[in-house]
Amino acid sequence: LHLRAREGGASGLLGLLPELARDWCGRLQAESTSATVMSAHEDDLFCLTGDGRETRGFDASVEIEVEGPDPSDQFEVLAREARSRLGDWLEPELSVAQVGVKKVFRDCAPTPLRYQYCMMRRHDFTPEAYLRYYGEEHSKFGLKMEGIEGYAQIHIDPEATARAIEASGLCFRRFNSVSILNLGSVEALIDAGRSNAAGGFAEDEEKFVDRARSVMWISDEVFRMKT
Repeated sequence: LHLRAREGGASGLLGLLPELARDWCGRLQAESTSATVMSAHEDDLFCLTGDGRETRGFDASVEIEVEGPDPSDQFEVLAREARSRLGDWLEPELSVAQVGVKKVFRDCAPTPLRYQYCMMRRHDFTPEAYLRYYGEEHSKFGLKMEGIEGYAQIHIDPEATARAIEASGLCFRRFNSVSILNLGSVEALIDAGRSNAAGGFAEDEEKFVDRARSVMWISDEVFRMKT
């Protein structure tokens, strides 16, 4: 879940999310379950659309990750609960519910910061071709990028996500993927960008990403648990 709060409601929203994440982790039927709650990083230099225009990012994120049988039906129930339990604090039309498969390219221990990038495909790419290029070709930039601790992609399941959106009413945009960079510090990422160690990633994105409709931002990890 990527959530935008009603005006003045960010702290109230964030106050509810750890309890919600604990509850969900305790109820989900899986071999293992983890939950992470994140809040928007103050003075975020990366709070941009993919084409560099300033935008308001998401105020909070909740990532529920499970290992085991297909959990998409369970996520639909959680999505419905999210709207009912958080509704007083949410801007639902500016928030989004997503279900997908996480693919880890550079594993790492949890870090205090995350760069998140919700990405839309270019219309001349089919969803299948988009995810194939993203996973097989574009991932090479993340593998060699300096200034990051870890790199993962979430490949969105359109059918499961459509059910989650219908259940929750969190309907801002139907993204196709999410890139996640685990960071030790924002400064390390900026310094690496100046060195151009993985130069060309933005140019490569132009080939398959609708950057004007994609959103990037930095989050602080505020809660984590695993069962």
